[in-house]
Amino acid sequence: MAEKRVFDGIKVLDFTWAAIGPLVARYLAMHGATVVKVESQVHIDGVRMLPPYIGGKVSINAGFLASEANINKYALGINLAKPKGPWTMKEIVKRWQPDIITENFTPKTMSKWGLDYNSVKEIKSDIIFFSSCQMGQDGIWSDYPGLGHLAAAMAGYFEMTGWPDRGPSVPFGAFSDFVCPPLAISAVIAALEYRRRTGKGRHIDLSQLEGAVSFFSPLIMDFFATGRQTTRQGNRDEAFIPHGVYPCQGEERWIAISVTNDVEWKALCEEISSHWCCDERFSTFLLRRVNEDSLNQLLSAWTQEFIAEELMSRLQKAGVPAAVVQNSADLYEDPHLAERTFFRIMEHPEGGTCPVMRVPFQMSKTPDSRERLFTAIGRDNEYVMRELAGFSDEEISELVIDGVVEVS
Repeated sequence: MAEKRVFDGIKVLDFTWAAIGPLVARYLAMHGATVVKVESQVHIDGVRMLPPYIGGKVSINAGFLASEANINKYALGINLAKPKGPWTMKEIVKRWQPDIITENFTPKTMSKWGLDYNSVKEIKSDIIFFSSCQMGQDGIWSDYPGLGHLAAAMAGYFEMTGWPDRGPSVPFGAFSDFVCPPLAISAVIAALEYRRRTGKGRHIDLSQLEGAVSFFSPLIMDFFATGRQTTRQGNRDEAFIPHGVYPCQGEERWIAISVTNDVEWKALCEEISSHWCCDERFSTFLLRRVNEDSLNQLLSAWTQEFIAEELMSRLQKAGVPAAVVQNSADLYEDPHLAERTFFRIMEHPEGGTCPVMRVPFQMSKTPDSRERLFTAIGRDNEYVMRELAGFSDEEISELVIDGVVEVS
């Protein structure tokens, strides 16, 4: 008998695209929810076009990020631009009775189809409706479209990233798309619990900008308390010294070291075992702060003598927080992640294999699962329309002929 998962029995209709929305529904799909992903060949999700491609073949069905972000979901192809498109989706809501609807279009898009929260609530009164866009559903900026790069820039991540003597840098990826999903899934779970207690649904409005800004809360509080505006400071930290990334043996091999108190500083000095550690310039936290440039230069000269992984192990055993700066290959071979089966090799339906990640947490009684990779738009039309929503063969055939149900 299969082990019960926390969201078994929960039904999700997922209209999201790009990253933040699909990743939210992915949490649910990997923990037992039945998630139906709605797409159209008329407006293909741009993430499907991003390399690398599973199996090495350029295809909208083999993009790694799209396949991995939508794992365990059923693919439904519906052209909402067709006259019967919105009607079909309303019928699916009426017949299947999903618990959750997720969407991340700009405001008014769902209402244009009659699929916004207020409209869907007329069909299913206790629906949990999750919306996410750049600036939220209302306000003077609400109609501004954009991907996570825009939200990250407006939230201040570009201004905060880089060296103090250079211009702002761009964090890797559409940053808000990856920091907001944990906030979103927490809100969805809270809404499920609220519905369990009250029988009422909720409309959750997550602005990517606001979600991203929340991670700067200490800096915002500092600004309002002192007027100080924090900006780029490289890898330095206000509270920890030394705190940085230091070169090791080999090409582009680095180790991150973060000393958080005097006990750890003493342990680091014992490992370095060099006369400069006893220098009066580094004897206290405040003196280390004043002489941080010199300290980092001396520490960099020392770390270059070592292989990054060996130095990490040595420092960790000594009680000094340290970790190798890992690339993708390092992560795949990391023993810590391997022990937790973080990656699993899966076969792609169109050929090739890829490593699929777990979610960043594990629950012993309700583990996640990685059952099927996401591929072609509309691959599961028949199952969703007939088995889940109860459409007859005649109804499905009509919708296919009308171009509403898209066949891959």
